[in-house]
Amino acid sequence: MQLSLFVTRWRWVVVAAWGLAGVGLFLFVPSGSPGADEQTSYLPEDSTYRIAARQLEKYFPQQGGLSQAVVIFERSDGPLTLEDNTYINTFAQKIKRPYKRKLNPAELGGLTVSTPGLIDLALGAARGADSVRKTKRLIQRLFNPRSAKTQDEEPPLTNPLRTALTDAGQAAIVRVNIPADFITHRSREIVGHIRDILVDHPRPTGLKVAVSGSAGYGYDYELFVQQSYKRTIFATLIAVVVILLVVYRAPLAAMVPLVSISLAAAIVIVLMNLAQNLGAGIGLAERIFVFVLMYGAGIDYSLLFISRYRELLASGRTAQQAPAEALSATSPAIFASAATDAAGVLMLVFSQFLIFRTTGPAVAGALIVSMLASVTLVPSLVSILGPRMFWPRRAGKTRPRRERFWRALARCVTHRAGLVLIAMLVLLIIPAVKATRISWIYDALEGIDSEWLDGQSNKTSPDKGVGNAAAGIEMAKRHLPIGEIAPVTILIESQKPLSLKQWWGVSTRLVKAIGRTDGIGNVRTLTQPVGRGVKIATGSPGAQMIKAFAAGEYLSGDYRSLRTEAIMTMHTMSNEAMRLAETLKGVAEDVLRSEGIVAGVHLTGPTAQMLEIRTVTQRDFKLVAVLVLGVVFVIILVLLRDWLLSLFMVGMIPLSYMATLGVCSWAFGWLFGDVGMDWKVQIFLFVVMAAVGVDYNIFLASRLAQEARRYPPREAVARALVHTGPVISSCGLIMAATLGSLCVGQVELLRQLGFALATGMLIDTFLVRPLMLPAFAALFKRTGKSRILLG
Repeated sequence: MQLSLFVTRWRWVVVAAWGLAGVGLFLFVPSGSPGADEQTSYLPEDSTYRIAARQLEKYFPQQGGLSQAVVIFERSDGPLTLEDNTYINTFAQKIKRPYKRKLNPAELGGLTVSTPGLIDLALGAARGADSVRKTKRLIQRLFNPRSAKTQDEEPPLTNPLRTALTDAGQAAIVRVNIPADFITHRSREIVGHIRDILVDHPRPTGLKVAVSGSAGYGYDYELFVQQSYKRTIFATLIAVVVILLVVYRAPLAAMVPLVSISLAAAIVIVLMNLAQNLGAGIGLAERIFVFVLMYGAGIDYSLLFISRYRELLASGRTAQQAPAEALSATSPAIFASAATDAAGVLMLVFSQFLIFRTTGPAVAGALIVSMLASVTLVPSLVSILGPRMFWPRRAGKTRPRRERFWRALARCVTHRAGLVLIAMLVLLIIPAVKATRISWIYDALEGIDSEWLDGQSNKTSPDKGVGNAAAGIEMAKRHLPIGEIAPVTILIESQKPLSLKQWWGVSTRLVKAIGRTDGIGNVRTLTQPVGRGVKIATGSPGAQMIKAFAAGEYLSGDYRSLRTEAIMTMHTMSNEAMRLAETLKGVAEDVLRSEGIVAGVHLTGPTAQMLEIRTVTQRDFKLVAVLVLGVVFVIILVLLRDWLLSLFMVGMIPLSYMATLGVCSWAFGWLFGDVGMDWKVQIFLFVVMAAVGVDYNIFLASRLAQEARRYPPREAVARALVHTGPVISSCGLIMAATLGSLCVGQVELLRQLGFALATGMLIDTFLVRPLMLPAFAALFKRTGKSRILLG
């Protein structure tokens, strides 16, 4: 009651305090650099992939890195010319130098650049016109002896890797290894730096270029999310305004919660910027999720208070009494709801995947801020405006038709409780069974509109356009296996140095074993340094050059490690590619056993990284699911003091969740033709449905416990349903609409997450809360003992 009196009595002070807080944070919190203290990887230090990446960098420093930007050059009308090769080599040398973005030497110094095959060696050895001509003829004879030219001809410079990959010599690849994950700010800045160089330095006519690889995917994904961010914010605000106007049919009544939660959202955005500057990995996609969730929850909290305020005005309370009494009546329910929401999402901090771990506190903090706005700023504004906020309608006008509907529903549920409960269980179990066969997609490019990205890339300079990651894949597929964009690196690490003969035997067997594996397009290692299908002239002048190249590229200087590149014929981030990567590791282990060598096998590259992300996040999901269900059960049990009713409410969470996934799988499969669902939907949907969705059941159960003090169980259930039905249904619709606004985004993750969250909220609001929970309570006479009263 003290809070209620303070907020209503000092209403102008409260409004001023919120305004000053917003302005102060906006003016005095420095924007800083998002990547200043950023983590280099979102995987834990002791994860298999991080260990493999460290060992690769230890033995082969030039191949180290956590992501790759793959720059693909193509000449569609014939072989790459000497001018093309010179441009490619010059471009590669510029990558580690500061340019437009003014990346500091430390950021650029951590990069390693691999140009195609021996092109650096060949050009570096050339001195003067005669030497250039000799070097070109040497490389030409080495890898294509029959096409050696006469002294007077100028054959195009050909390097071993390009010859191995493209018989026509029409494509080349430059790889930039980046010591940061592909979804980090630093990785995106490096790709932007590379694209700046390509755009600003004119290429030879007819030479096409695209930036692909895992870092290229991350860069394109961020562009897409940025576009989705604007559209989602706009859609969220429109959805909230429309629903509030429909609910209240009064402009001022709609504006009070909208303005209050918008100010709270602005404050949260500044706080997230501050957290990101301190190293928290809160990406733009996670920001969108936080934004719409706090709008949904904040408007719900506000709606509870305003609905109670309106009822008190109708009952004869004065404009001075009603705000304080309404806040006193509803604040316990709002606090309980916010506590459940925050505690549930905070369980994400126990995840190993850093994005989940940082998103949890961000969402929890946003929900707390929106709750504070709903119990301080909203009541203060209501106190200032008074009953005129409901203009042009009267404050306490009732809706008999709506009340008749809820009374009829209550009679049906309480008199046929068993039938209703069984029917709803069957209705949810059918889609839940479908959910057990969902295929989770880990491909970052799945669902991205390549044509839109091309338009963004070429908007300012269409004649110098640089292709995106998807365009790069299509470009590469015309000349080489798709896996060349991101080979799987198999690193064999022996406990002690082995002889060259031993490593040669391992390499020979490995080439044969991997080459026989389905889905492999090529293999490069010590005994096959430029891949299969390339004939090297025995005894040629370049034999020593090849030996040096192979030893430096694939065998460590201390003879303790062998590196092998397996090039797949499938998209490197697909589920099939991940299964193949696991097979390749087993193949390498079998080879070592057959050779009698004790050594460890590590996998690196984007496929191995995504495989590790899948392993870690699936483990996180199981842990977080148990923790969320546990903490929600404890909170409900403390509030209701009825273990059976609490157990039923918590037990409905997994069923509702699985039913939601099943419905989404049908919708995206049948209506939109999608082959699977984004992997992040799995955990975010569960946490929101468990923490936020259960609020509506808590509101109903709390009112049920209050009614049970004066009425028998069946009548208490009916009265609770009639009193809570309209307001909770409105809250559920608002939450579903705000979360569903994610669907307007262009990113597949946001579309699927928005549709899933909206579906889950509707299932909880219109199936579980008004039908299943009342039916269970009436059937088993469980009413709880809560002291919280829903206003």
